[in-house]
Amino acid sequence: MTEELGRSSLELPASLDFLEPAAMFIAKYMSQLGMEEDRMTPLLEASRRAMTLVIKNNSQNPLESNRVGIDVFSDDGRGYVEVLNRGVPIFIDHDQFGETATALDQFSVENLGRQGQTVVLGMGLGEKAHRKSYNDVGKRTNLLSEADLEKTQIRRLLPGEAKSLSELFYYVYGYNYIQDFVYYPEKIEAMLRESKLISTVAVAPDGRLLGHVGLMKWGENPDVYEPCLGVSHPLVKSKGFFSRIFQKTMELVDEIPMQYAFFDFVTNHAFSQKMVSRYKPAILALFVGCQSKQTQARLERLGIGLDPKETDRYSLLYGVIPKVEFPFGKEIALPNSIGEVLGFLLEPLNLRWYPTSRFDLLPDEGEFETKLQPTQNAVIFDLFRPGRDSVNRILVEWEQLLKVGYQYAAVEVPVGAQGLGNLQDILADRGFFVAGFIPYHYSDGLGFRFQTIGPTKLDFTEISAYEETSKKLLEIVRDNYERNQIL
Repeated sequence: MTEELGRSSLELPASLDFLEPAAMFIAKYMSQLGMEEDRMTPLLEASRRAMTLVIKNNSQNPLESNRVGIDVFSDDGRGYVEVLNRGVPIFIDHDQFGETATALDQFSVENLGRQGQTVVLGMGLGEKAHRKSYNDVGKRTNLLSEADLEKTQIRRLLPGEAKSLSELFYYVYGYNYIQDFVYYPEKIEAMLRESKLISTVAVAPDGRLLGHVGLMKWGENPDVYEPCLGVSHPLVKSKGFFSRIFQKTMELVDEIPMQYAFFDFVTNHAFSQKMVSRYKPAILALFVGCQSKQTQARLERLGIGLDPKETDRYSLLYGVIPKVEFPFGKEIALPNSIGEVLGFLLEPLNLRWYPTSRFDLLPDEGEFETKLQPTQNAVIFDLFRPGRDSVNRILVEWEQLLKVGYQYAAVEVPVGAQGLGNLQDILADRGFFVAGFIPYHYSDGLGFRFQTIGPTKLDFTEISAYEETSKKLLEIVRDNYERNQIL
């Protein structure tokens, strides 16, 4: 069992508000290892104490906001917690832990120099856990026979199976999946009851979940859905289950009244793009480097290919499948700099564009909302009322976020807003390049996304684009990136 669990990491702000969620993260990991309760209790107590010391020490520094790192891993029959301090130096000893440290199998503090300091806490899993690891859990992770695989059912997720779904996501992503609600069975159950999520699964004869695709509802008036949350158990290498589950989900897309369904496709491989291409999605945007590598499933672990080697962040293609004739109206106004280059993306939407005036300038004032995505080191600036003042404030905020490790930024603006061409020029001068169109706030109106990336390793040749529209969009985005960020 312990060898099935890789190292898992978490970052949290220097605030005691995040102490208990971090403790739950540690407890969940140790439970998966099979650590006995009487051993987990002192480990969690010591972890809370270490995190509290580091958080309080950093909260005293008003000049800088540092994040606390938590690593959990297993080795040689023990579960380990590392609490990493990257901020104000703190030097912890046994006296600050007392009997709590004595109850552990390992306690040490390591000075990492420029990397900070780390508190290492270790506790043996216990004899009962070892027996469980080599017996019960070993049986559960065995590959199914071909006969059993042929009996696998494709059906809706049943009440009470949410825990098994959380377990499936763990096997594929560890604790790094972008949507953290998948690790909370009670949240999954609530979404199912409220019809915000429809889950289709592949189920083995012994009840194990081997694959999943969800259909999530994002908007009402109009109704908007997203086929998402797709996973296949790495132990069975899919065996065609995923395509069957996805087909069932797309049958629901045809049955349920909706304005449109939207998708995002990973681009570290082309498998999902090929699968969805048969449903003729309208490709609208390419989000370059928008996701952290840590939140993506490893192709090599799944046995379906090699992972990119020259790219530190992953990109997403974005598209929609219209379910009405005019999902975003019949015509929109665009500056020539966008319409002439990207207007071809609008044709599958039955949407015509016409040029705005060259003298269409941004107003002086404006408003925006900042949407941080800490797990992705990314930020979305929703420029819902464009203006020169608001754009300048966005640029200042982005500079500050770069200093604390953020690597991707997007500015989203409603199409038809005054001064869109003027906005493009201002952002281009600061390294932003085009991403493409988006449904704005999941409504029946389009938005446009500009994007930029901070210092990171990126190789456009490792971005997979399957069909012709995607390939054309990739070249346009790459040219715009090279012109605005490199030249």
